Amino acid sequence: MTRRSLKISVTIGYLLLLLCVVILNPLRFEHIVPLGSRLRIHPFVDSLNDISYARGSSWFIHWFNFLGNIFGNIALFIPVSFIAILVFRMQQFWMVVLMACILSLIIETVQYCTGLGVADVDDVILNTAGAAIGFYICKRAYSFLSE
Repeated sequence: MTRRSLKISVTIGYLLLLLCVVILNPLRFEHIVPLGSRLRIHPFVDSLNDISYARGSSWFIHWFNFLGNIFGNIALFIPVSFIAILVFRMQQFWMVVLMACILSLIIETVQYCTGLGVADVDDVILNTAGAAIGFYICKRAYSFLSE
């Protein structure tokens, strides 16, 4: 397998994994979100309100879900930067972050249109932050390995 085909395979694999996690997750098909509840457009307000309203059978599960959503959205987009830098040769921070933001907007739009999730502005912010963090991790790792 050549380097190019490996990069393409990793990119396609990541995008399929991302698609499965955020859209095609079987749990999403069990509970289609009603149209009136599919959109959360107030940055951080809705997430902060989630702290007050427990989801799950205990506070531990509630906090696990809450923190899992925050850190999961960040972690899910860290690989986007690695792919952008190593596969697509993007070297400018703003280009990588813009691409991640657009990808996140596409995902949130699909979730809104299909009801297979909630289109949440916080997800776009956290996904974009994950790509920004990934950019710096990738650049640091690359410079460390180049020494």
